[in-house]
Amino acid sequence: LSVLDDPAHSWWSTPPSFPDGSGWLASTMDDYWSFVSMLLARGAPQGAGSTGQGERILSPATVELMTTDRLTPQQRRASRLFLGRHGGWGLGMAVPATGSLDQPLPCGFGWDGGSGTTWRSNPRSGVTGILFTQRQVMSPVPPPIVEEFWAGINAATATP
Repeated sequence: LSVLDDPAHSWWSTPPSFPDGSGWLASTMDDYWSFVSMLLARGAPQGAGSTGQGERILSPATVELMTTDRLTPQQRRASRLFLGRHGGWGLGMAVPATGSLDQPLPCGFGWDGGSGTTWRSNPRSGVTGILFTQRQVMSPVPPPIVEEFWAGINAATATP
């Protein structure tokens, strides 16, 4: 193992010159769960500690747009290496390809980050998996820890 982000010269040691939501985001598990819960509730914050104090953050229509596959079959085939066999792309996140929501996780809407994070939620089954690691991902092929995580989630939630 080697240190990727030395604290003395960290990417996060100074504020960015321009806020950029496309990468290098840092968060806590609690904040991430608040975001995921809000999407699962179709735009309304959920539970204690949620931001917005009960005020709707996104309309249900916006969440539907974000979590609906926007790819053509040809685009989906060309993106299979990155999105997987049952993956599509919504507005800003991975989503299930049209007609494939019944596949095991990681089929669902969510995101895979380059710093070893993965999240998927399946609104039909109600199952969400979130994994934060501190291992840089250098390939579109998930590292073993991510594959083992999803296998464990699926085994734990399988109906007998």
